[in-house]
Amino acid sequence: PRVGEETLGWGTILSRSFRFCPHCIAQDLAGAPKDVPMVARPWLRLEWMIEHVRTCRIHAVYLAETTPVAAVKGVLIDFSKAMASEVLPKLDHLRAVTEPAKPNAFEDWVLRRMDGAKDPSNWLDGMPLHAALATCEGLGVEVHEEGSGKVSELGTEEWAAASLAGYRIASDGEAAIERFLDGLVVRNQAAGYVGMKSAYGHVLIILERTLDDPAFQRFRDVVRRHIIENVPLAAGIQVLGEVLEERRLHTMSSAAAASGTTRQTLRAIFARSGIAPALAEPNHPRLTVRVDEFEVRLREFAAGLKIAEASAAAGIPQKHLLELVARGLVPALFGSREVSRARHRITRADLNAFMDRLFAGAVPVQAPTSRQVT
Repeated sequence: PRVGEETLGWGTILSRSFRFCPHCIAQDLAGAPKDVPMVARPWLRLEWMIEHVRTCRIHAVYLAETTPVAAVKGVLIDFSKAMASEVLPKLDHLRAVTEPAKPNAFEDWVLRRMDGAKDPSNWLDGMPLHAALATCEGLGVEVHEEGSGKVSELGTEEWAAASLAGYRIASDGEAAIERFLDGLVVRNQAAGYVGMKSAYGHVLIILERTLDDPAFQRFRDVVRRHIIENVPLAAGIQVLGEVLEERRLHTMSSAAAASGTTRQTLRAIFARSGIAPALAEPNHPRLTVRVDEFEVRLREFAAGLKIAEASAAAGIPQKHLLELVARGLVPALFGSREVSRARHRITRADLNAFMDRLFAGAVPVQAPTSRQVT
């Protein structure tokens, strides 16, 4: 269906029930001409038909809702019939039990969009309305539920709060959305694992359901880019409709497999390099390492000389070389000097630089004494 310039997609229009404000219905009854039958006096407001509008702006209450009926193809439900059977006989009671609602910027925006008004500074106004609505709810559910996944248990007030929270994020644009997604990843990392479904939750569900809908492309691009930069995925994986051509992040397990070493060794190396948390930290704020960082460190590690190799290359006894490392005179890779009984590695360049400093100013002698070397 279309409302003005907006096309309202599946799930945007209520089709099995009616929402209504009991106070508005009472006003309709009182304000209609006396010759109009009572059942014909209430009139259906357009905003009551919108799934995402849950409050009455005039009376500041949550809308009530009629009992959903079974969906029958080609058959439309009758508003007047629903009023006559479910609302008018108990209108006074329905008015008495309405719940107060605070002003809702999300619903105000929805109604402005339906009136054809757009704000260039509002990121959501660059999307078709049905996609923008789903974007708000997808983000808002993750705010409200904090990853608990109980979407089916949300009531009217919870959905209203979730939609408002999502609107506040998305209306501020890509940077705000990315900051929120950063928080989802951090939350997931605290649980010890980062995956697309576990981290992005309802956001991912909405975007996977709408892969064929170009209206979601703007939001999809932001989320896809964030997933690729923050979730360790193997090359060839499909991410929201596009194939990841090369891995961007490693887990410690995949990095260990790629390097032929152990997770413990790699974590120790990366922790000392400052690109991953120490193994002993109780809450790892980061369980992944960028592929480019990993490859740099791996090349350094592979090129480094073990103590025995460095000792032989320099002609320095291993015990003396270890003391030189401990005193900081010969640098060790990855900060291993600070680690007790670490298996140090030394770059050939650092070893050569030490030897150059050691022999700086040395002159050849014809007859060396027992305390001189040639």
